[in-house]
Amino acid sequence: MKAAEGETTGRKTAGDKGKARPGAVVRNRNRRRVEVGESSHTTRAASRSTLMPVLMEGCTDHELRTLVQVMSSMDARIATLKQATEKAESTRAVATRSLAALIMRRELEDAQWAEVVEEEEREADRRMEEDAEYNKK
Repeated sequence: MKAAEGETTGRKTAGDKGKARPGAVVRNRNRRRVEVGESSHTTRAASRSTLMPVLMEGCTDHELRTLVQVMSSMDARIATLKQATEKAESTRAVATRSLAALIMRRELEDAQWAEVVEEEEREADRRMEEDAEYNKK
């Protein structure tokens, strides 16, 4: 395929960055700016100042809807997290009370067991004293 044929058919050639139009003069952006006498800074600034209001008008409603949807979604997530946090705190409080009750019950059982052992030791000591007195006689 010839280069001239590629340009007229609109097909891309190996060096082209886009479709070639018939009769189009190939210039890159920097060359156009230099010809017009613009610097890249002024071109960017000018394009921003003219483009932003147009984009703002076109996108404002869509962006606002999107932001409202995002905020609504976040509010729902926050509410869900609050509920989960409250449930977790409630569960933790129940577990803490249960653990405290279990500890108190075990301490009570240990105290009762100690009393039983102490009573048995006193009973054994009393019997030994009685046996010792009986054997002395």
